[in-house]
Amino acid sequence: MPGCAKAALGDTLMNRAQRRQTSRLAKRARKRGVQPPVAANLTSDIIRDLESAVTLHQSGDLTRAAGLYQSVLDRYPDLPDALNFLGVIAGELGQAEKALELIERSLTLDPANAVYHNNHGNILRQVGAFDEAIAAYKTAVGHAPEYAVAHNNLGIALNRCGMARDAEHSFRKAIEIEPEYYEAYNNLGTGLYLQARFEEASTVFREAISVAPKELSARNNLANVMAMLGKIDDAEKQCREAISIDDSHAITQLTFGGVLEAQGRFFEAEVAFRTALDLEPNMPAAWNNLGNLFRAMGQPVDAINSFRRAIALDPSNAMAHSNLLFSLSLDPATSAMTIKGEAENWNSRHAASLKEIKKLHLNDPISDRRIRVGYVSPDFHDHAVGRFLSPLYACHGRDKVEIYSYADVARVDDQTRWFETHSDCWRRTFGQGDEQLAEQIREDKIDVLIDVAGHTAGNRLLTFARQPAPVQASWLGYGGTTGLEAMGWRITDSVTDPIENEDHYCENLIRLPDSLFCYAGDDDLPAITDPPFETAGYLTFGSLNNFSKLNDDTLRCWAEIVSAVPNSRMLIKGRGLGDQQLRQRVTAIFSAEGISPDRLDLLDHLPKKSDHLSLFSKIDIMLDTFPYSGATTICEALWMGVPVITMAGDKYVSRMAAGILKVAKLEELIAENRQSYIRLAKSLADQKNRISNYRKTLRRQVMHSPIADQKQFVTAMESVIRHMWTDWCNGVEPHG
Repeated sequence: MPGCAKAALGDTLMNRAQRRQTSRLAKRARKRGVQPPVAANLTSDIIRDLESAVTLHQSGDLTRAAGLYQSVLDRYPDLPDALNFLGVIAGELGQAEKALELIERSLTLDPANAVYHNNHGNILRQVGAFDEAIAAYKTAVGHAPEYAVAHNNLGIALNRCGMARDAEHSFRKAIEIEPEYYEAYNNLGTGLYLQARFEEASTVFREAISVAPKELSARNNLANVMAMLGKIDDAEKQCREAISIDDSHAITQLTFGGVLEAQGRFFEAEVAFRTALDLEPNMPAAWNNLGNLFRAMGQPVDAINSFRRAIALDPSNAMAHSNLLFSLSLDPATSAMTIKGEAENWNSRHAASLKEIKKLHLNDPISDRRIRVGYVSPDFHDHAVGRFLSPLYACHGRDKVEIYSYADVARVDDQTRWFETHSDCWRRTFGQGDEQLAEQIREDKIDVLIDVAGHTAGNRLLTFARQPAPVQASWLGYGGTTGLEAMGWRITDSVTDPIENEDHYCENLIRLPDSLFCYAGDDDLPAITDPPFETAGYLTFGSLNNFSKLNDDTLRCWAEIVSAVPNSRMLIKGRGLGDQQLRQRVTAIFSAEGISPDRLDLLDHLPKKSDHLSLFSKIDIMLDTFPYSGATTICEALWMGVPVITMAGDKYVSRMAAGILKVAKLEELIAENRQSYIRLAKSLADQKNRISNYRKTLRRQVMHSPIADQKQFVTAMESVIRHMWTDWCNGVEPHG
């Protein structure tokens, strides 16, 4: 979902519903027969002041309303109406302790009042006491079964506790009572979204729009759902309609930016995000989304600065902090030890307090029994990580290992279904809270839990922080330490993580004998063609990596190589290169080295895998990115007979390609620094016979290397998993 989709679709809407509900509380209460009784012996001036306070409260003038409520209480200290509504104002002002005291006093005076119980639930929800909030809302609807607001709020609290089906029932009940209850429609759509029921969610959001055409939140939500369904033009249409209603709404601009980014219209997206910030300069989500955009554009420093702004505004935002960590690994100037320090900060800020709720593990400590291994990932679909995961699922010895999959997958594809059929237990966790997921894993009695995301999008590190399994390890999906105290192990190999790099990690490193990657090739790999220079008359360098890895220094280095090889060309494919301004940035860097635009082939993202793979037929030599090297594209290139020049740096992310090439016995393609990287590329470009020979032999060479040996890889992985498990059975703690 583009940009701030989850924020805009979840808490933001619920908070808006809470604010709107207060302003209409008294009117709804009277309509449903739940207006608190007024004591018969009140004087006319107290009744007048109380009514005036309610009017001011409804209009949003909290200061004057609070003054009048207090004035009433000075004269009539036990008036429950004044106590309760003054408590509501205290809650709106962030004074939760005072709010609870006032509202609970009102409940002792009038314990059967549904409005009071509803307001009590709101404050409890505000402080994160969701179980108690649910109980309060249930009491409210028990006293007043037709109280739509309380049913809606009950649904919100149930959603936050992971009880999506119960929440759905509450929202539908609120709508049944009040068919034009906009907030209930909106929250119902949110709940359906969190259950990945996107088509149903879109229908409900359209119903919300029909109820209140000028309200923007449902339009924003509908845009997010349309984007999730791949109907990006419909998503853009909803955003533009929302902007035509109110172009000063920051969340709408944020949603619009996310949709534009998903379309690869990066510079237009930047304008939308900056417009949101012009409207609300202190909006953490806008800074976070701007950071994601800069990262996608290959501008890691700008991304880092944006994420730091988001974190400064919202220090509790764990995902923005994870985004910062990921971006640090893309920055050539950031060391592995700096990244480790930031990861430790992430743990201290977001995870350390959760260790207090860790529970005793009751798993049978029998080292040689069949064990349950859980894999936690958002990438159980047609994704690079999914392709590296598939050998495990295809070849795990089911007499030794029982596979549990925790898939935070929004949209299901054929690869998702393949993983599901190859799992002993499949759990789709999209929309599920970290605490609920941790409890599910504990109930499943997982022995070894493997994180396959690290600090990438959709990670579940806050689930791992709760230590739901006795053995926890990180592998594959992220190029660095998680920083997590609860993550005992990191599965790696000796090339990507040599001995001298152990101090880069908080986890204990356990190494596979060959490579941490296994790539057996795609079923639909096209046939290998002759190298294009043979017919074109010139040599073509290429990169098909994610554009986020293409920082300016990498582009300048490539330009230097192309400049040194007469008549050569450069083919670059990456999301966003359909954007004219991004193309201009790339061409300007090459032009500075004397490379004219007609020697560049800049291609936007290709949605079809077959089209992506066919591009290798147009490339003679692949140039790897640095400091964040490729992995999937390296394997694909080798399978297509295309040699890859890489530069082995001093940290994991800059050594992935080197690890693959070394295991494939292609060490001659590994450079140790920038100068040797350029020298290797120029030398290979001069050896046309060698390029032709690579074209003929690489696929066979890789097929017979450990990179493609699924059974050998899985045997090694199972040995590593058993080693970690045996240590736990024997009471041996992993050491970082």
